[in-house]
Amino acid sequence: MCKFLHIRNFAQTMMGTGEPDGKGGKTVAFEVDDENGVIFFTVARCGPKYNFNRRLGRIVSQGMLECKRKSSMEKHIRAIGFTRGENPYEILRNHLED
Repeated sequence: MCKFLHIRNFAQTMMGTGEPDGKGGKTVAFEVDDENGVIFFTVARCGPKYNFNRRLGRIVSQGMLECKRKSSMEKHIRAIGFTRGENPYEILRNHLED
C-alpha cells in the first residue's frame, strides 16, 4: 500500500517563526516491507518557482514508485532499512533532511 509524506518549505520571517511557503516542496511516496525491514520510496520535487500541489505530487511520486521499467526503477526508487517498532515517517523525514 502506497503512503505519502508531504514536506513543505518554510519562509523565514523577521520574528523567527517559519510559515509554510507556497512555493517549492517535496512529496514522498513510500511502501513499507515489514517482513524484510525495508522502506522503498521516491521523491517528487516541486521547483522553487512553482506553487506546491499535494495532488500533483502524489500522482508524480506514486507513478515513479509503481513504474516497472528497469531504468526508471534504478533512477527513482531508493530503499532504506529499519527495525520493528520504528516509525517509517520519522525515518524518512530524518533521511531526507540529510
